[in-house]
Amino acid sequence: MKTQNHSVILFQKSQINYKSMDLKNGIGMLAPVVESPLSDSMGAGFITLEVAGFFEWQVLYDEILYVVSGTLIITQDNKVQKGEKGDIFFLKNGAKITYGTESSTEFFYSIYPANWREIHGLS
Repeated sequence: MKTQNHSVILFQKSQINYKSMDLKNGIGMLAPVVESPLSDSMGAGFITLEVAGFFEWQVLYDEILYVVSGTLIITQDNKVQKGEKGDIFFLKNGAKITYGTESSTEFFYSIYPANWREIHGLS
């Protein structure tokens, strides 16, 4: 990443660092790309799920998910939706979902607002 106080920043995939996610089911890696202090309003990055598994989540922000590879499966109210490479999900603030994969997947996420933990008293 090259910032140098520019308003256009290039993130090269080869320089993005992944860290382990604490998941009950499956193995996940998280790579935050856009976060504070770079942006106070948006968050973005990549998530990989390397082993089949599903977990419950309540979305406390608006979120866009772009499936980079594999299949991302999201279930809400018993409705199962499978996103393949190139597909995009929009998750509305407040959605209660289960998401995961039957094999492996990588997806790009973008969230607003980035400070959702602070807003909901979770930081």
